[in-house]
Amino acid sequence: MPEPRLLTSRPPATEPTGGALAGPSPGPVGRARASLRALEALNRITTQDAGPSAADLAALRGWAGWGPMAPAFSRARNGAWREIGERLEWLLPPGQLREAEQATPNAFYTPPGLASGCWQILRGLGFDRGRVLEPGCGAGAFIAATPGDVQATWMGVERDPVTARIAQLLHPTAQIINQQLQSAALPAHSADAVIGNVPFGDVPVYDPTAPKDVAKSLHNYCIWRSVRTLRPGGVAVLITSRYTMDARDSAAPPRPRRPARQHRLDRDRRAP
Repeated sequence: MPEPRLLTSRPPATEPTGGALAGPSPGPVGRARASLRALEALNRITTQDAGPSAADLAALRGWAGWGPMAPAFSRARNGAWREIGERLEWLLPPGQLREAEQATPNAFYTPPGLASGCWQILRGLGFDRGRVLEPGCGAGAFIAATPGDVQATWMGVERDPVTARIAQLLHPTAQIINQQLQSAALPAHSADAVIGNVPFGDVPVYDPTAPKDVAKSLHNYCIWRSVRTLRPGGVAVLITSRYTMDARDSAAPPRPRRPARQHRLDRDRRAP
């Protein structure tokens, strides 16, 4: 029985990590304003209880996540950041505002060009149809980058409720699961491919089913959990941090003893 194959890479050190920016990346204020327009569109859609218009969808594609919004939450904010922060306070209830601020350290999403590059790798490994999982999907950068000749049925997992709602509106045929990855019901051997930019951070994950060494870090856990969904012979193309790539111990999913019985590292690539 063929083993699932795992291919990992890491982005350049200057790239934010973690859904999609529409078009060329603007500056920090421009990204924050684009995200603010996406929130306003989402609020309008929710209030009117109607489907999104073409203009709404265009605005939603500008969602860059909470990460670029960080200066708007600062007590020392001024100028444009003060304006953006006050608008956020008007749009979001207090509880959601606190959750958004707490998400700013790692809620950065993948540029379209990087997602397209990962798809080129996946196509090169022979994948052209089947069920695909994007873990930590954000607004669905890898779903949006699906080549036109690929027949994919999508599952995406996103813990942030605002981002998950945006992803569902942008990709209505996809199954978007608004949960933490460790809580999501993802049956083993249910995916033909996995592709994505795994969320990462030096934080442990509670999952009693996971090996202890894997659960020590968010990004390694996400790789391990994603690979468990692959059917025999399935392929994963995942972006991870240098900490996974440089690891010499069993905490790194491509090399540990237990996960090694479930998948094979086909190759890894480092961005310059």
